Amino acid sequence: MSRPARLLVIAADRWSIAGMLDFDGVALLAPEGRRLLRAAARQGVRRITIDLAAVEFANSAALALLLDWLALARHQGLELGYAQIPESLVHLASLSNLGGLLPLVDQGPSRPVAA
Repeated sequence: MSRPARLLVIAADRWSIAGMLDFDGVALLAPEGRRLLRAAARQGVRRITIDLAAVEFANSAALALLLDWLALARHQGLELGYAQIPESLVHLASLSNLGGLLPLVDQGPSRPVAA
């Protein structure tokens, strides 16, 4: 059984996404992530890594979410990195010529990233 999307704050600079990052999941997480990014900037956090190892499914909505959060983070003066992005999402980003825009953080097994 699939789990709904969840955004977990492990530490001020380390977050995790779990579950289904489909259109419904993204609609749930988008405002929460934006709120948390603004709060982190106000608290003086400079860098946040978001781990996606527990994502069960991701589609184009997930890619849009990651890019949206990246733009907001940069606007807030935050450095944002993504760790353990699912292969399907890396492939989608590559097909869309967006692979080079995602700031990947090397966490765990290496994943090939095509730009």
